[in-house]
Amino acid sequence: LINENGLSREEAYDSVQPLAIDAYNNSIDFKELIIKNGLLSKEQIDSIFNLENYSSNVDAVFKRLGLNK
Repeated sequence: LINENGLSREEAYDSVQPLAIDAYNNSIDFKELIIKNGLLSKEQIDSIFNLENYSSNVDAVFKRLGLNK
């Protein structure tokens, strides 16, 4: 939202926070709310919710910490 959509950090937060609260309070899928709201493109949403983006270096981190097998 910040880089590609030209929103400030505060504007992005103000756009997403009510959706997150609604998802939490009403047990609604957050991703579905984002899609319905139209804040992001399908490609942006898929990238954000792709867990590989956040776990790709787990093995390297574990190795550095001496936690590898």
